[in-house]
Amino acid sequence: MPVVIVKVFAVLREKLGLAQIELDCDTVDDMLEIIRNLYPMIIKDLETCNIAINTKYVTTNVNLNQGDEIALLPPISGG
Repeated sequence: MPVVIVKVFAVLREKLGLAQIELDCDTVDDMLEIIRNLYPMIIKDLETCNIAINTKYVTTNVNLNQGDEIALLPPISGG
């Protein structure tokens, strides 16, 4: 199973109190499931996040490779 780095931003970073998570997972779907189980307080926030792997936006059904950097990007509001 590849080891990947998941970087979290904005509200996710605030709620988790950390900037990144290192996980062993095969796909984006696996990664999201692991994060839901480890950090149930952000389940609702994950529903609206964009996901990027190595700076490219992806959908959930994507395989991961050793060393991939995944960004979980919640929507940003402001004015």
